[in-house]
Amino acid sequence: MVCVVDATRWDLVDTITTETVTYRETDPTCRELIGKLTVAPRTGLPFAIAALYGMWVFFSAVAGFLTDRSVTSKGNRDGSHLQDCA
Repeated sequence: MVCVVDATRWDLVDTITTETVTYRETDPTCRELIGKLTVAPRTGLPFAIAALYGMWVFFSAVAGFLTDRSVTSKGNRDGSHLQDCA
């Protein structure tokens, strides 16, 4: 067994890395661009507000659908369960 000094060990790691790993420039993908935009506070806040608004609209629509469906499934399809607002 050969004892390798710490500096020599890292030199060996560097040699193996340079021979096996290749680095190249890549164009950023759409996912990476959106990720960079959402992390910055100036551009991320509008994304956060839009996401919250979208979730609110979606869940309001689902809740409205489910509550309308539960009311009409009880046999009150003629609207007699609604109060007169006048």
